[in-house]
Amino acid sequence: MLNFSGDEAKVLWDRRDYQELGHLVANARGPGELAHTLAKCVDLLVREGAPLALQDAFASVVRDEAQWPFTCGVFDALRKETLRLEREGLGESPEYSCLMFQENTAKHLCNVSQNLRRFDASSGGWAIASLAHFVDQQPAERALALQARALEMLVE
Repeated sequence: MLNFSGDEAKVLWDRRDYQELGHLVANARGPGELAHTLAKCVDLLVREGAPLALQDAFASVVRDEAQWPFTCGVFDALRKETLRLEREGLGESPEYSCLMFQENTAKHLCNVSQNLRRFDASSGGWAIASLAHFVDQQPAERALALQARALEMLVE
């Protein structure tokens, strides 16, 4: 049982306090459960047809906890794509936001799977921030639906 509600999660999301939201989820359920939630969010984006880079490879790795150590290597490929989009001036595109979500999710899963901190401990919060940025770039109706589903996953 979480020690905060869906309403509180929405307030944090609306305030753009994604680090605090990630911190609350990780503290309430543990970093591993936040990792599972982020993996579910990857599936949500796949179902919604989001522009995921390395979609099949990344989605299959995050779905299987035994494969999470491989996210450390997947991160490197995602980072190359992120840098490419930045060089091309696409750093504010939905594709970039989605890629940043994947990159930060990979960091969090890598940390959790190897019980170490190769990446910053706040990567889970940054993943939520990147997801929210992608959601904000969607048409209003789709954005509301994606936000509601993501918040539901974070507090379930």
